[in-house]
Amino acid sequence: EIVRSFRINLAPKNVQNTIVGFLDIKVAKIDAAIAKKKRLLDLLEEKRTSIIDGITTDSKLQSLKRVTVLINRGASPNYEEEGEASFINQACIYWKGLKFNATKNAKRSSHPIGSRGYLYFGDLLVNSTGTGTLGRVALFDIENKGTHFADSHVTIARPDKKKIVPKYLLYVM
Repeated sequence: EIVRSFRINLAPKNVQNTIVGFLDIKVAKIDAAIAKKKRLLDLLEEKRTSIIDGITTDSKLQSLKRVTVLINRGASPNYEEEGEASFINQACIYWKGLKFNATKNAKRSSHPIGSRGYLYFGDLLVNSTGTGTLGRVALFDIENKGTHFADSHVTIARPDKKKIVPKYLLYVM
């Protein structure tokens, strides 16, 4: 019923045809510009990959477990509004970094420093679940002070800093 009551500005047919012709030309130009930008982005991504591959040509393949000291899922806390321990979940992990606005809290007393899910500077966080978020990786690059953890939907890959630079591992992943 709502759609039937829409009001339409009805111009004469010759004016309608003129407007349609004008908009067809403009929309085609916009679509062509978008396609050109997409091609440019594809070329830039190809260039980026080429640069990274070129830099690493003298490297050797290693399994992730050989360059990390920990690969483990985070903790499964009992969330509480007033908790002091902040838990990073898959909604916090983006390709361009972490967004802390979606963290959840739990009581600090139930999650001591070093316990399951505790995050250290340089840890890589990988989304282990989530439609559209699975596989996203971000670097935990803040000084923790004992308050940040990963929840059980996030896998922590803790680089062995004697073997690999954390940000390098981020780029590789």
